[in-house]
This record gives sequence, C-alpha cells and structure tokens, in this order.
Amino acid sequence: MKTEFIIAIAVVGMLIGVIPNVLGTTYVNDLPNDFSIYYPDEWIVVEPSKMDEFEVGFDNKEDWTTRIIIINTEDDWSNKSNKQLIDAAIEAEKEHCASLNFNNSGSLCTNFQYQKELTQINLINGYRAVTVVYSAIMEYDDPNYTEKYPMIFTTTHIIVGNSFWTIFTESDYNVFDYHSKTLAQMIESFKVDNIKTKYSSSYNPKINS
Repeated sequence: MKTEFIIAIAVVGMLIGVIPNVLGTTYVNDLPNDFSIYYPDEWIVVEPSKMDEFEVGFDNKEDWTTRIIIINTEDDWSNKSNKQLIDAAIEAEKEHCASLNFNNSGSLCTNFQYQKELTQINLINGYRAVTVVYSAIMEYDDPNYTEKYPMIFTTTHIIVGNSFWTIFTESDYNVFDYHSKTLAQMIESFKVDNIKTKYSSSYNPKINS
C-alpha cells in the first residue's frame, strides 16, 4: 500500500498547468461572487444551503469519492510573500484537521501529513495561486461509513485583490490517480475575469437535491 500511495501523491504534480480539453460543461456563478469553471457532464453540481459557506461544489457521483468545493474569502493576502502564503495555507489546513471531532462536525481527521515537495506557486487566470497537498485519515459518525478512510486533499488559494478564492479537492486515496487529471483541468479552468467572453453562457448542470 505504501508504494501505491507514493504513486498516487506523485500525480498531484499535474494539478497546475494543464489546459482543459476533456470537460464538457461550464458552470457560471451568480453575482456578486461571479466566476466560471469547467466540469465533466456527468458530475453533480452541489448548490450550498443557507448554512453553507461555500459558493458551489462538484461531486463525481451521488456517493462521491472525489469532490471539489469553491469558497470566496474577504481577507487581503496580496502583500504576503510566497513563503507566507504557503505557511498560512498549510497551517490553516492542519488546524482544520485537528479541530474536527464527532461532536462538532460528525467527522474525525487524523494522521495529517503535509506533502511539502508538492507545494506550488503558479498563476491561474493571471492571479497568483498557491497549492498545498496533504493526506489524512478520515472517520465519520455515520453507521453507513464505519471504516477509516485514507484521503488525499489539495487546497489552492487564488489571490484576487483584497480577497482570495479557495478551490478545495478531496479524494479517496484509491481513486485519486484516476481523477487527478480532471481535477487539474477544473482548477486550471477557473476564471473570474471576462467570463462571458471566454466561456459559453449556456449550461445545464445536474443539481444535487
């Protein structure tokens, strides 16, 4: 299993710099936090409830094994150095993992491991972006999911003015290799400028009710 894990993690190197060419549908978010992103036709669009803080999510299927979530945060990181961006990103993820328990979230996150060699600073849509990669073991307070689940996560922060966008991905360990290219293409397709001129305005997303 250790060898398989190393192979799976190595694929994350594809996450940035891939031109989208196999995704079939464009999702366009409403104002004021408008953006567009490509996603596969067969994936499910997850619209947030009033209690959720994310803008939209995408699941690979109903009983998902890979998902992607997009969040907008009003916090100015534009003056941070690359090292400060990396440190802030990984510290936030480490604290989030440690904070989870069955009482406050219905889940438990353990064995957090930061994959430092896979950290990247890139440009997405012309904006500086930092991507951190980590793995963890997830457990759930749900009788239908009683095992310990090895997971691979990526968090990409895209700095836009005095706020930043976060694209968060979560995959079961054993399917990450299969979905990594799709995740890379989705992240690379994310756009906040010239949305109407760059992307089709027609789409028919599948909504997860």
